[in-house]
Amino acid sequence: MGNSLGTPPTGPNSLPRRGSKATEAKEDTRRYFTKRDLAKFNGESDRPIYIGLLGEVYDVTSHRNQYGPGGPCAAFAGKEASRALATMSMNDEDLDSLDLSDLSDEYIDALHRWMKRFQEEDKYPNVGRFLVHQDMTLNELHKYNGVDDVRGTVLIAINGTIYDVTLNGLQHYGPDGTYAQFAGHDVTRALACMSLDPEVLEDPHTDDLTAEQQSSLADWATRFQQKYAPVGKLVT
Repeated sequence: MGNSLGTPPTGPNSLPRRGSKATEAKEDTRRYFTKRDLAKFNGESDRPIYIGLLGEVYDVTSHRNQYGPGGPCAAFAGKEASRALATMSMNDEDLDSLDLSDLSDEYIDALHRWMKRFQEEDKYPNVGRFLVHQDMTLNELHKYNGVDDVRGTVLIAINGTIYDVTLNGLQHYGPDGTYAQFAGHDVTRALACMSLDPEVLEDPHTDDLTAEQQSSLADWATRFQQKYAPVGKLVT
């Protein structure tokens, strides 16, 4: 049975309050990037050069000759370039598109090879996570569980707002996290009731919450607002 207390329980079934200090210190050096944010890092006027790949943002400034203005791969600078890199396309349509749903397995494999190259021996520092803003239904949300989305994105909804927790919440909500079952779900009732019960997780109703549970929910909502990036609204 789920824990219905309004304060976080202790023990193996407790919900997370925060990560370890070491983990938080490491993650705090990274940041979220919107499309507009990332576009500023295109190498012009001696700015750094960042490229997004499968949702991760890398600093490729050390290879300015390749990715900087006038370089052979300058078109990728300041963009989430997954589609363009997978297809090796310089077309504006591919450079501006975030859609990877129609890519063949061959292109997805190419993406993973690019990712391996970017990550090889810390060649390019990982500086953050690219945000995709989108309202979605609960069924659409289920895809973003860290497994079924090619970018490995983990989204969680609470009180009608969808948060991207991929950057600094994977230790809790990622595929190997203690609370992986929350990924891709509306966790409003589960957090209000402090419950890990699957039946509670699948129940969207909140009209019967006690005052204590409502207080717990408000506390969790504040934590999410302070720690994670809102990326959309849950719609019906």
